[in-house]
Amino acid sequence: MQTHIGSRDQLANDGNHFYGQQIFLEDLLGRHVELVTEKALREEFRHRVEADAIII
Repeated sequence: MQTHIGSRDQLANDGNHFYGQQIFLEDLLGRHVELVTEKALREEFRHRVEADAIII
């Protein structure tokens, strides 16, 4: 069995970075911000979300 040292730490860092971006944008814009990756966006919501999305 092969283990990947640091993979759990890397996943945590990626999550913290994503959350940090959300907080930064909320502070900058003064409003609630929801971030989502294209891969995570459910198909039944895609059209509505893309209509309101602001690509940065």
